[in-house]
Amino acid sequence: MAGRLVVVRHGKTVAHGTFVGRSDAALSDLGKEEALRAGDNLKHTGLNIDVAFTATSQRCIDTAQATLQRAGYDGNSAIKIGALVARDYGRFTGRCIDEEPQDWLSFTYRPPGGETRQEVHARVSVFCSSRLQPLLDGGKTVLVVASRTSIDELKRVLDGQNRDPTNSRLELQHGELRVYEYYPGLGCKPVCGAQ
Repeated sequence: MAGRLVVVRHGKTVAHGTFVGRSDAALSDLGKEEALRAGDNLKHTGLNIDVAFTATSQRCIDTAQATLQRAGYDGNSAIKIGALVARDYGRFTGRCIDEEPQDWLSFTYRPPGGETRQEVHARVSVFCSSRLQPLLDGGKTVLVVASRTSIDELKRVLDGQNRDPTNSRLELQHGELRVYEYYPGLGCKPVCGAQ
């Protein structure tokens, strides 16, 4: 039996358009609405969430709480995981995204004082092997709420992609929910109509 992975990118923050990274920007009013919409979408899937994980940033915790509550779950049931925290953008934090070179998308580029996507991949990989994959291998349905980079790397780990993704990124909007079926050794496959 395939496990199901449900991912939600946190809602927009009051610092939208800048490198938020490890700073703890609150959800904007729109971000709160996006989190509630993710909950409506989760309820619409008809899936039963067995376990929920969230990154430790307040924007992810708030998104997880609103999403779970709206879908009929205990809003405080998500397990907080430090490995899912957003990428550390170092001195880029707070700066406008459009003003920085596109090198920041590279797998090995380190913003001054920050971390590479490769380092995010390494810490997310530990979470996947120790916590997530055993649940998915057991046929469980798991919700993960995090930032886009952490979700990117989580999906790459599950799909067995360990090399530089040549600047590819998962196109996942704020508050967007996606459902994947997970097959051991084969990775994640999108579930039709659940995006």
